[in-house]
Amino acid sequence: FLYQDAVKKPAHVRMPKVWYHLGVIYERQQKWEIAEYCLRHSLTLLPPLRRDVEIHCRLATCSNRLGRSKDAIQSFKSACTAAANPEIGAQPWISEEMVWFELALQYDATSEPQLAKRCYGKSLMNATSAESWQALGKRYSEIKEGTRAVSALNKAVELDSENPLLWWSLAEAYC
Repeated sequence: FLYQDAVKKPAHVRMPKVWYHLGVIYERQQKWEIAEYCLRHSLTLLPPLRRDVEIHCRLATCSNRLGRSKDAIQSFKSACTAAANPEIGAQPWISEEMVWFELALQYDATSEPQLAKRCYGKSLMNATSAESWQALGKRYSEIKEGTRAVSALNKAVELDSENPLLWWSLAEAYC
């Protein structure tokens, strides 16, 4: 409620961080359309925010949840571009490799294997490697993205169910 009130005030209506945080709140409430609106609006106000990579990744999540794969791909591409920009760069909690891996997974989901293969190469991660999924899951745990962390670690366990370290990582993500 505080952020909703804040964006109505003249002093805050043009503050990208207020819109960004409101978008994150809506995303956590799984209100994908309004989250997407707020996040997009934060990007238009005063770029670069130094959170552009994260915002584009969050926009991709919203697009996926709304069933718009092409928009998700475009958002991940924008995240890759922002991560490669030395002025913006990827935040310590979201690496450029992680964003390329997410884009590769998106291409895999939309049956575009050649593009997926290229993105996997840029990510230096392998979609059939339990260790890659574990690394992705741990990264998501670090940034408090529990649902994404559990999904990635479930995939790791699925690929190597005999590895006790993967099960441990999965348990930590659930916690």
